[in-house]
Amino acid sequence: MGLYEGRKDCLYIHLTYIPYLAMAQELKTKPTQHAIKELRSLGIQPDILIGRSEKPLSDEIKKKIALFTQVQEHAIISACDLATIYELPLHLAEQQVAETIAQIGTLEYRTPDLQKWSILVNSIKTAQRKINIAIVGKYTSSTDTYKSLHEALIHAQSATNTKAIIRSIDSQQLTQENIAEHLQGIDALIIPGGFGNRGIEGKIIAVRYAREQNIPFLGICLGMQVAIIEFARTVLQLADADSTEFSQTNHPVVDVMAEQKEVTHKGATMRLGSQECVIKPATLAHAIYQQEHISERHRHRYEFNSTYAERFQKAGLIISGKHASGNLTEIIEIPGHKHFIACQFHPELQSKPFAPHPLFVSLLKACLQKHQDHMR
Repeated sequence: MGLYEGRKDCLYIHLTYIPYLAMAQELKTKPTQHAIKELRSLGIQPDILIGRSEKPLSDEIKKKIALFTQVQEHAIISACDLATIYELPLHLAEQQVAETIAQIGTLEYRTPDLQKWSILVNSIKTAQRKINIAIVGKYTSSTDTYKSLHEALIHAQSATNTKAIIRSIDSQQLTQENIAEHLQGIDALIIPGGFGNRGIEGKIIAVRYAREQNIPFLGICLGMQVAIIEFARTVLQLADADSTEFSQTNHPVVDVMAEQKEVTHKGATMRLGSQECVIKPATLAHAIYQQEHISERHRHRYEFNSTYAERFQKAGLIISGKHASGNLTEIIEIPGHKHFIACQFHPELQSKPFAPHPLFVSLLKACLQKHQDHMR
């Protein structure tokens, strides 16, 4: 719903929900009729009506809505469920939405260029190479929990001509005994961001399995911290290594930033927003980004404890990205592994349909390379 300024005083576009009754196999227009009636009683007459529905609006339904709302039939637009959200611009173009807006608003019409959208949608729908990706977290009950992450993977699919099959795994269910079963057939593992200690041990088990079994891995925010804890416990043999978010430990390999320890207001303790990162040359991170200076978005409180940096690097873990100040670790990786990289920031927040984030593209490419290696 909104106002569009034009040569006409204003153009009013109303978005309405049209429910579909599965038992009757029928779209019900009464709620929309009543809603428009109420708007008109307030002196508001919609020029264009977009009907959000599970099923497409038939010509018959559009005629019925037009009759009771005084909205022109050609100005009633169907916005039904689609195979992918990225198909929506094409779906609206088929119904000549731009032409309708220009006509009613007496605006100059210019044909929209939707070639990129067509290519994107076609790549999503026709990709034959399937990649199985496990997202191991504790918020797996809702598909919207890691929505940005799911979309970033879709963006990367179009760049690699692949189809990412995502398997959400509840980290609370993972043990040393069942990890192989849960990750059977998985091509890559992602540990996303999060807070709190619930499910942490399961994530640590998953990271260890990916590291030791040479499974492509990407850790994001908390995912990087979990990777640090796992490496400290398993490789450095620091059995009680942990984050101070979870326990009081003798080896706080993940800790609150020194400059934040005296801050008591919760929001102020977090590192938020865009931050500059400097990438070390001749690393996986540099190969992925193809540049030394990047900017990524953050939302976290805890950091890799830099007092342990030398011990980690001697054991084979590389700090390949640091904050521009030089004090904070932004990216870690393990050379020799097929693809093991983790970052303190949230790359999914900067991924776009026509500019997929390079970290996700790199992960899918590593999976494709893994498939090719198995075929040899």
